[in-house]
Amino acid sequence: MQFSNFLKSSIQSKSPTKAIALAVACMVLLGGALALAQTSPTNSAKRIDSVTLSPSQQRAVQWTEGRQRSAKPLPTPIAKATPAGAPKPAPSTPSGPRSLSASGAAKNVGQAERKTGDPNSIPLRWAGKFFFSKSDGDYICSAQFIAPNIVLTAAHCLRDDSTGQWYKDFIFALQYQRGQTTQKVTPKCYGMWNKWVHASDDDETHWHYDYAMILTEEPSKTGNLGWHFNYNPSDYTTAVKVGYPADILDGEVVQMDGGPLAAPETRPGLVMLQHGNPKNAGGSSGGAWIGNFSPAIGSGKNMVISVTSHHVGDETRVSYGPEFDQDFKGLMDYVLRGCK
Repeated sequence: MQFSNFLKSSIQSKSPTKAIALAVACMVLLGGALALAQTSPTNSAKRIDSVTLSPSQQRAVQWTEGRQRSAKPLPTPIAKATPAGAPKPAPSTPSGPRSLSASGAAKNVGQAERKTGDPNSIPLRWAGKFFFSKSDGDYICSAQFIAPNIVLTAAHCLRDDSTGQWYKDFIFALQYQRGQTTQKVTPKCYGMWNKWVHASDDDETHWHYDYAMILTEEPSKTGNLGWHFNYNPSDYTTAVKVGYPADILDGEVVQMDGGPLAAPETRPGLVMLQHGNPKNAGGSSGGAWIGNFSPAIGSGKNMVISVTSHHVGDETRVSYGPEFDQDFKGLMDYVLRGCK
């Protein structure tokens, strides 16, 4: 009311001082409104947020072997425990409307030498470590090629879910093992759905958007995993998750954990993998969940159907990941266009 009276009197007055004061007040209010809009992600329409790097910015990203070894495994996020306590096996596989089902096939480049515990084997030869920097230091996640120039990982490995701050110095080390790698690639651009950033810890929907894609300058030297979204429940009743958990061999060798795949009835938009391994957390974020895991190339084999996102409470034997729907393909198309 006081501002309304001031506005009315200022408009009627011929005083330059009041006119200037009116202009300043309006600018302050407008600035506050803009700031509020920028810091309230839950009020914004769904869209893809992305960052594009210049060639000089790409060249500036440098990771020596020493820097890689000193990077810390990113702790796997923990969602709130349900009132019933630890998650229980769901009675069914992923369900929901499947108006569109589409997939991309796995592609191998060159020979794959089968060696026990070696990332040259199919499909591990398309995975690797993902390095990045936060304000408090360097960190590690897991990632993989799902197209010749597209790396898939978790959104929480690129961006803070509460502040929206992007991390930096991204580099993907393909077939990483004990400090050695086939190829290091840096991003041309990267993107994710803005709904990953939320304003409340009680907001469960953001977990559905915990995936991100990176467009690389160089294509994969070994090929890529396939992918599948809006799949039918009967397509995948089990899956194998891959990644670099720090509690196993210090995260220096890629690991596999498999088990039944299900959909938690109380957490729509997510899938749940009951792998049974409690030592699978830090550093494994963003690692692929592979349906029809196979050491051979073939139709419908080695399909990425989710990525490691989080666990609930202190139950680390069960992992959760986003259920890929049409938004997955929408993000992929966007990033393939150069994040445009």
